[in-house]
Amino acid sequence: MKLTQVFQKNLKNIKNFKNSNSKGFTLLEILIVIGILGGIMTLILPNILSRFEASKGKSTKLALGQIVSAIALYNSDCGKNPSALKFLKENDPDCPNWSQPYLKTIPKDGWNREFVYENNAETGNYSLKSLGKDGKEGGTESNKDIDAEDQQ
Repeated sequence: MKLTQVFQKNLKNIKNFKNSNSKGFTLLEILIVIGILGGIMTLILPNILSRFEASKGKSTKLALGQIVSAIALYNSDCGKNPSALKFLKENDPDCPNWSQPYLKTIPKDGWNREFVYENNAETGNYSLKSLGKDGKEGGTESNKDIDAEDQQ
């Protein structure tokens, strides 16, 4: 078979395909389906994102609870609060009764940032909080700080 014969045969097949009643979607049908899917996503997506953000706040509160419990255990062994959160997992040279890690790892808040811990050795009080979504002091609504005192 010569090259021209092959070409002519393939050309006939292409013409027959174009003229046949092939079953497929038109561009208009595809655009309508994409528009419908886009409309559904605009209705559903904000709800999904708000629930995802709320879960970050809940996981932060759970992590705060873990740290508060570990600080209470440390305090019962050492008679004082740790000077830094790292002493909940590492040996504290200022505590002769320190016997074991109170936490395997120091958890981070729901936005993967470290908690802010301040210990007042004179009063025996401490402050433990997450800076919230924005990572800045203060804030309102979803950017509000999450404080361990609010959880107790």
